[in-house]
Amino acid sequence: MAQVADIDKYLVSDTIFEKINSKFIKMDSNDIKDQNQFLKTFFEKLINAMRQQSPLFAKTFQRIIWVGSYYKGTRFGEPKEYDLNFVINLPFEEKDIQFRADRPGFIKIRVPVWKAISSQNTLNLVPEAYKELNSFIDEESYLNQEKFRTWIERILSKVAHATGDKNDRIIFHDYTPIRKRKSGPAFTLNFNYGRNDEKSIDIDVVPVLTFSIHALPPKSSKMNILQKLRDTREWASIASYYLETLCYHESEMFHISQRRSYTFLFFKMLEKLHDAFNNHCIKYYWDDDLNLLESIGREEMRNMEGRLDKILKNIRRTIKDDQYAIAKWVLNRYELEILKNLEHVTIPEREAQPQCKYNYI
Repeated sequence: MAQVADIDKYLVSDTIFEKINSKFIKMDSNDIKDQNQFLKTFFEKLINAMRQQSPLFAKTFQRIIWVGSYYKGTRFGEPKEYDLNFVINLPFEEKDIQFRADRPGFIKIRVPVWKAISSQNTLNLVPEAYKELNSFIDEESYLNQEKFRTWIERILSKVAHATGDKNDRIIFHDYTPIRKRKSGPAFTLNFNYGRNDEKSIDIDVVPVLTFSIHALPPKSSKMNILQKLRDTREWASIASYYLETLCYHESEMFHISQRRSYTFLFFKMLEKLHDAFNNHCIKYYWDDDLNLLESIGREEMRNMEGRLDKILKNIRRTIKDDQYAIAKWVLNRYELEILKNLEHVTIPEREAQPQCKYNYI
């Protein structure tokens, strides 16, 4: 079967796309509502407790920003994993801060007048807050990232001890003990909830510093089907952020999306992903000198390029006569049967909901 010459005319309809989104990607609204309320109440308690344990945190904490696939609209399935930022606004004036880059995509923050500030008490902080702030500024007046995170970790440990737990867990009334662990730049909080505590949640908390920026990337939540494809095919080397970044770079395509179908956009972004592995490069949205694929080996690059090439050729070859030409790659075989026979197929219970072995990144 030859590939179609003009595939665009077969990418006009969103019927299958919308069925996939509704049946296999879109989250249950009741789950979203219940968990949002649960988490809102929990973090109000946690932030208040952290304020009581740290004068500097009480002075500098601004707000929580929910990030990651769940709040971007690119998460599918039951929400079990969350990402959030604790936004900290240190009490420095803009003129007192220097930003220096020693490698693409990373910056170092320096407060050259820190010694003068600390000796003259010009920030109007209580002595304990000055001591906390000084704990993550090094001898050359740079903010030390690891010590900054240690400061947050120390506050969480104080909260745990204040609640009377000797195992460094956080205990609040009406909540199961919250376990915490450090994972890279984040602190992961894990706890159970529900009528019988049958549901488990992992929340990655990352402390971040706030500064002024002038341009934000466009939203691309409608391309959550790319996250679904990645997990169905078990492509561990492709982080969800890589897919989002591709969409950011093609923002013009999404600005005119009301005149093109989402099926068309999905196929075009699949081509862009193939090109990225062919060129061994996805440029970071904020810094063209940083290649998000630089840590992926050449063999894996060729492997992924070959897989994507196979998928694209198959879609071009079969889409004329098969309305499920794209769906069969996005869904696993059980889901594809459900899509084709929504009211007539019974899936064996032990295989009804295959679990993906990869976490979101």
